[in-house]
Amino acid sequence: MFFLQNGESISFERALKKYSGLKDWREGRKLSLKQALKTLKNLGLTETEARVYVYLSKKGPLEEKDLVDLLKLTKHQLCLSLENLVTKGMVRAVPERSIKYFAIPFEKVLEEFLKTAKEKAEALQASREALLSIWSSVNKNSPNG
Repeated sequence: MFFLQNGESISFERALKKYSGLKDWREGRKLSLKQALKTLKNLGLTETEARVYVYLSKKGPLEEKDLVDLLKLTKHQLCLSLENLVTKGMVRAVPERSIKYFAIPFEKVLEEFLKTAKEKAEALQASREALLSIWSSVNKNSPNG
């Protein structure tokens, strides 16, 4: 199950369909680049992070210098994106003669996003009464309340 911000829970299939923008994903159609980027941005990635992740997914382990050239990015843009993707657990760095980066399979990435979203929803639900109580006292004590 996937828990939305409004507390609604939906199945994995419905969540993927809703956030990927696909109407008929079960029919075996491959995600187009545009749809893949949209899905990744809906999961919280920037445009550049999404492009880097998709490229690494398709082309395999690459060095920074190759990614800069292939994606037409500045070294600064690429370094920030790679750092964020590594922090999010979507890309790993492998030290060789120079560092190579590779993408974690999307299935694992999506599974981790779903797990994190569920944990956040459960934590919010667990603190719901306390938050409502605090909110109520803030409104009572405000000059307009």
